[in-house]
Amino acid sequence: MKYAVHPGYVSAFDGDRHYITAQQLINLYGVNPKDCCVVDISRQETFIGKDITGYIHLYPTANGDYPARGCNHKDERAERAGY
Repeated sequence: MKYAVHPGYVSAFDGDRHYITAQQLINLYGVNPKDCCVVDISRQETFIGKDITGYIHLYPTANGDYPARGCNHKDERAERAGY
């Protein structure tokens, strides 16, 4: 399975905006980095020329809910992401 990882900003419940990196998303979703393609709209070189048709797209979520894709424990994913 292949994943398109979309880093970006989320607005937290406290009103602050937080940038979630591609590596944090990979850790939070618990997916293998080797199965990921980073799609960063601020850096076109990360995705131009790549065919990501059929990929599962992973985005930051404001509510902190990251459904497990390759890992069984959300707490473990959050710990790996530095939370």
